[in-house]
Amino acid sequence: MLDRVAFQLVSLVPQVDQVDMVVSNPPYVPIHARLLLPSDVRDYEPACALYAGPDGLSVILELISAAAGVLRPDGWLIFEFGLGQADGVDRLLREDAQWSEVETARDLQGIPRVVAARRSGHGARARLHG
Repeated sequence: MLDRVAFQLVSLVPQVDQVDMVVSNPPYVPIHARLLLPSDVRDYEPACALYAGPDGLSVILELISAAAGVLRPDGWLIFEFGLGQADGVDRLLREDAQWSEVETARDLQGIPRVVAARRSGHGARARLHG
């Protein structure tokens, strides 16, 4: 099975041949929330790994668009997002006709934290559990 999986560490989504899945932990912290982060995160993580515009969704919007360009029909986009962003992420995916089967999973504290969306096409339904 591992001979069918190839991992790539990239800045967003490269221009590659089509793939079946894109998984990301993009920056999603709104810039105004900087001081709310624990100091061990805020003071030591690179800003580009944390902050994504005024609402924290600017990189996620780019990711959604870029992933649609490299995913095969029925391929999956899965990514983490921040506290309070579930409605915005859901809206971005549902308003874009390229995505279907949008599901959100909650973390161990019951907070919506991860989304999976299938690129429109034909195929079996997968479920995100959590």
